[in-house]
Amino acid sequence: MIEQDHKARAVTGTAPSNPLLATRRADCSSFFGTSAVTPQQVYVPLLIRILLKDDSKSPRRTVTQTATVTSPVTQTATITTTAISTATVTDLAKRANLHEERAASVPAYASPCSGTVRYSSACSCFGVTQATVTAAAPTSTSIVTVTASPTVSIATTLVVQTTTTVTKASPTAGVVNGGFESGSISPFNFQSFPSLIGGFGNSAAVVNNPSLANSGSYFLSVNADVESAGVNFALTQALSLRPGYTYKLTFYTASQCPRAGACTCLVEACLGGNCQAFDPPGGDAPKSRQEFTFDVPDTAGPTTELKIDLADLGNGLKLCERAFVRFDDFSVTAVQKI
Repeated sequence: MIEQDHKARAVTGTAPSNPLLATRRADCSSFFGTSAVTPQQVYVPLLIRILLKDDSKSPRRTVTQTATVTSPVTQTATITTTAISTATVTDLAKRANLHEERAASVPAYASPCSGTVRYSSACSCFGVTQATVTAAAPTSTSIVTVTASPTVSIATTLVVQTTTTVTKASPTAGVVNGGFESGSISPFNFQSFPSLIGGFGNSAAVVNNPSLANSGSYFLSVNADVESAGVNFALTQALSLRPGYTYKLTFYTASQCPRAGACTCLVEACLGGNCQAFDPPGGDAPKSRQEFTFDVPDTAGPTTELKIDLADLGNGLKLCERAFVRFDDFSVTAVQKI
């Protein structure tokens, strides 16, 4: 208790030979100095600039994104970071030596206090306390630049123009056994009708006579039963022709008039119902060429009929005053597409 009284008098002024009161109060203030308090570090928004490098050679684009960081940023090897400190922080290492500095600041006249603790207590009784200053919280701003190659999704509508070429099979030369070289009339069909004169019939025969045939050995001869009555017949074959084409019909023919003078005979060649008339020239050998073209429409069926018969003279009258009419080398070939 006695020591405390000496301490108080040494500091507060009751001890003899003390310095002025104002000097002792200033010494207390100097002893306490200023205490620095450093708040926790505050993390500010991190500004990230991302440079997207478009590998498709489109114009370079810069995308800036802002992210709020609430914990320390962990940098990776692929990110280049430049940290800029905006806070001034009191050197804490110096503050750690604060008490050692204060120990040397106890004035000689306060030696009765025997140390900084009691001197501090005496100054407190004197009304002098330590001032506390709070330092600005340190902040950190990082600017991060990342260069990356983005994944680009492109929605593309592709318009493709295609050219389709449809090749039809070559139209068939549809006459079978057109030169009668099989020795028979098949697959032709022969029909005999009564002649206009006398109503007599006629017949068909395949003749083997190379000297008279247009080619090969055989030809077809349609013979009147009564030469003066003439012939009346139909010779047909169903052909497999492709619709939509123009065809050429060729064959060779000859006929014989049974009497002197002119003999009327009008025969027609038909393909798919389209007919053209002709008068078979006279002679024994069927070597006179006949040629006609016909269009087979797209609407035609799978078969087209080839038909040789008598043409209509009018009022349904058909007449061919010939003792015979001969034929050889029928053929049908495609000329062009319609």
